[in-house]
Amino acid sequence: MLTHAPSGTVVFLMTDIEGSTKLWVERPQTMFRALQRHHEIIAELVRRHEGHLPVDQGEGDSTFSVFERGSEALACAVEVQQRLGEEDWGEGLILRVRMALHAGEVEVRAGAYHGTEVGRCSALRAIAHGGQVLLSQTVFDLVRDAIPPDCGIRDVGEHRLKDLARTERVYQLLYAGMPHDLPPLRSVDQMPQNLTPQLTSFIGRNEEMERVVQLLRSTRLVTLTGPGGSGKTRLASQVGAEILKRFHAGVWMVELAPVEDPSLVPEAIASALGMRDVPNQDTMTSLAEFLREKQLLLILDNFEHLLEAAAFLTQLLEVAAELRILVTSRAVLHVRGEQDFSVPPLSSPSPGEVGDLEFLTQYESVQLFIDRARLARPDFAVTNENAAAVAEICHRLEGLPLAIELAAARTKILPPQALLARLSKQLDVLTSTARDLPARQRTLRGAIEWSYELLNEAERGLLARLSLFAGDASLGAIESVCGADGGDVLDDLASLVDKSLVLQIEGDADEPRFVMLEIIKEYGRERLVGDGEYEPVAAAHARFFMDLAERSASRLAGPEQASWLGILEKEHVNLQSALGWLIRSDVDEAYLLAHLLQWFWWVRGHLSVGRHWFERVLAAPATDPLKRSRALSSAGALVADLGDKEAANAYFSEAAGLAQEGDDPLAYAWAVTGLGHIAYLDGEREKAVGLQEEALNEFNELGDLRGRTIAMTRLGMLALRTGDFTESNRLHEEILEIRRGMDDTWGIASVLNNLGYNAILQDDPEEALPRLEEALRLFRDVGFKEGIGNVLDSLALVASAQGDWDRATSLWEECLQVFRSLGYRQATGFVLAQLGKAEIERRSLSRGGALLAEGLTLANDLYDTETLPYCFEGIAGGLAIMGEGAGAAFLFGFAEVFRAEAGEPLPPVEQPRREAHLDMARRASGGPTVDDALARGAGTTRAEAVRTAHEGAELLEGSGTTARQGPAAPGGR
Repeated sequence: MLTHAPSGTVVFLMTDIEGSTKLWVERPQTMFRALQRHHEIIAELVRRHEGHLPVDQGEGDSTFSVFERGSEALACAVEVQQRLGEEDWGEGLILRVRMALHAGEVEVRAGAYHGTEVGRCSALRAIAHGGQVLLSQTVFDLVRDAIPPDCGIRDVGEHRLKDLARTERVYQLLYAGMPHDLPPLRSVDQMPQNLTPQLTSFIGRNEEMERVVQLLRSTRLVTLTGPGGSGKTRLASQVGAEILKRFHAGVWMVELAPVEDPSLVPEAIASALGMRDVPNQDTMTSLAEFLREKQLLLILDNFEHLLEAAAFLTQLLEVAAELRILVTSRAVLHVRGEQDFSVPPLSSPSPGEVGDLEFLTQYESVQLFIDRARLARPDFAVTNENAAAVAEICHRLEGLPLAIELAAARTKILPPQALLARLSKQLDVLTSTARDLPARQRTLRGAIEWSYELLNEAERGLLARLSLFAGDASLGAIESVCGADGGDVLDDLASLVDKSLVLQIEGDADEPRFVMLEIIKEYGRERLVGDGEYEPVAAAHARFFMDLAERSASRLAGPEQASWLGILEKEHVNLQSALGWLIRSDVDEAYLLAHLLQWFWWVRGHLSVGRHWFERVLAAPATDPLKRSRALSSAGALVADLGDKEAANAYFSEAAGLAQEGDDPLAYAWAVTGLGHIAYLDGEREKAVGLQEEALNEFNELGDLRGRTIAMTRLGMLALRTGDFTESNRLHEEILEIRRGMDDTWGIASVLNNLGYNAILQDDPEEALPRLEEALRLFRDVGFKEGIGNVLDSLALVASAQGDWDRATSLWEECLQVFRSLGYRQATGFVLAQLGKAEIERRSLSRGGALLAEGLTLANDLYDTETLPYCFEGIAGGLAIMGEGAGAAFLFGFAEVFRAEAGEPLPPVEQPRREAHLDMARRASGGPTVDDALARGAGTTRAEAVRTAHEGAELLEGSGTTARQGPAAPGGR
């Protein structure tokens, strides 16, 4: 064993025992003896393989050893695993130890090892399972030619560790005797989350992170407070990664800096969670239902300008018992249940405190300075000559992470001594101003201004203009908006990245993206206003994103559809920022931009966000009535999907009037097809058909293919719902030909799904299947979740029509997950009804009853005329199987009348099963009894039918999982 502590670049072997806490609780005495023996074995083998065990570096059941040679570290890991596997621990105890091998440069202080690579090895160990040995890329490169006999190495891919820095390619050591039942690695990417990968390592903050984790165990709302640049966001992200395994539904970060209106906070959260707006339901209610049973952590970043929305957080916490919320804000929220945690500065040397290098590097601020300085200059090192300057810089910057990073970036051209001289002079002046700001805020502001003053004129101008972007920005957008004078911004942008004033983040392979921290944006906007450039730069920003929206209009209906939807999603916050500026400066252009964004908002589920912007736009007077007409029709389409038929009808009516006054037949046709859709939703089918036919005639005369397909689709669905399958099929086949000619991926998929659904209802699954499979592939290409859910539902109907109830159940369960994730209540209710009916057919009556009861509640709340009869018929079928003939017939009787009044007859595919269930009811209760119950059901009220159905569902739930009689009924779904 090495008697000295190797330094420089070394290989680490870290181990710990999986599930040790539980073992200590269950068998403390046995674990005490076993742990002693565990440590003895590891110490013996580390000595044999010339390793070093630092004093007290391991804790509890973990060990930490260091090797100068990777081959010895690897051989030691193999032998340790095999020896531990052979050991008899007593009382049947099994110890499964996880291990990680990593290599890197370290510092040795007081016999212990420090540095980011030590934390990297610990993070690698955290994703392993007991019995597993993981290797980093660095170690693999060292040992690939020195694998022990009877061992192998498997590449298990790229993984993001809980330090959220770069991804790590991970390798697994294969050795004789290793477990064969190992699950997937516990890496961040394998769990539900949207935490952003970090470009730099996380330094220090161990005590703060532990404290925040403890607070989240006991408190459901924690606010991290501190000035901009104090590290709140980074700390919150690291906490989220650290406790990710505790939250089965994941950790989700919501970036609120670009959100201007407190009323849009619910929509921002819903969007981050991947939810879609729900018709007839506000986003708060949808969020509450979505989060109600979920064990989930929300991280709300940059909340300080949205404090009016703080009460909304407590409302969420009241309805979602397993929800935790972590907020970052420059100000406390002051709401019930909040626990404030003020993020302290990084530990820093006192004035004049230097000591030796080992002493100096114990301070977090110095560690951060060194790490970031090495990014700017890889050969940077703290020496006896510059140590005093480094210590003084960190002290003068008061341990503020952003200020230290800005200073460290300057070491590329200035040694620490020169840096300190310039910094001290600047801060002496700058911190004497703005006395109304807290001291730390003045220091940070001074550091930013100091960095700004060191820029050349072109770099200063670019920094100020970049501050106008909301969120991040593409290189193309920056060149267009910030290079308005014809200059090449690329070199200046690269310089700002080098100086840590701008960050480059992951983008498309051919289009990098860039972002500034909010505190630097705030400073940049002040300079922009002070220099009198705000208005022209804002105009250039709005012009660029207006041009982007106009270019997308034609491409959203063609082969580039998926990529353009992705582009608009990435630029969504900038598009909203442009829209806000246009409302204040050029209302007619604001009308046009909102109109252009309507389809994107609908497909991507941003209905409430779209409605918010339409309401703002429409509140401003337009000088161009035709632009207002088009915007009104677009707004009507969004609010109709949100379930507000009254507002939608008002929008469409005004749009039609303006279009007629302005003699714009195209705008008139769009308004009329919208009015026809509202008539359909109101159950006025004859009126709906008349309006759609009028709109279709206008679109045909104008040669507008998109409008033509919309009106034809609505006529086709009207025919389908009223049982005219031939007409529905004719219309959809014609639409399909048009959509294929347009190469419209989304449109083709939608028509194929409708045609497949049409075939299913006519009991022709063989015709439906190929259309639905193509639709599913196309929807997945576009990333349209609602469409994917619709096709899964249709495929489940095919399986049920073919009598494959197991496959039907599996597909509906997948479909249910899609619609629940979107928060789509109406579709969720429909799938619950279908899944409940499938379980009834599988004779799983208890689960079927529970699902149908839940679907019935949703459908009744929404008054969903499509789903309600399926719920009644499903429960009736279950009761017939149980032998409750009269109850079954009562519900069948009501469902038949309900369908007739709604104008939606029972599809042919459903007829055989209904008759089979009625036959069961007659055999169980007698023909006269069943006929009488049918008549009573036909004459009852909906409220009485719903009450009876719930009672029937309770009987099914209490019956056990398997019924007493009979095979599944024949027929389709």
